[in-house]
Amino acid sequence: MVEVAEEELEEARDLLAGAEPDDVRYVVGRGDLVRAITAAAADAGADCVIVPSEQPRRVPLPRRRSLASRLGTNRPFTVVSPPATT
Repeated sequence: MVEVAEEELEEARDLLAGAEPDDVRYVVGRGDLVRAITAAAADAGADCVIVPSEQPRRVPLPRRRSLASRLGTNRPFTVVSPPATT
């Protein structure tokens, strides 16, 4: 899975590096994060959404799910999260 995430990130980097300014969009949303990301991805027709990695915390929060896991797998797009760096 890590290899797939790294490949997706590399493809995204290459795509964005050569993209025309009109090909890249930033969206500001409010409210529930999962709903906002899902709506933005649907509006854009995205087939892949890359979310930030969850960095390790000094004091872990109990039962905290990552954004990628909260987005789940039952979506019309693939969710990719890079491995956390230390």
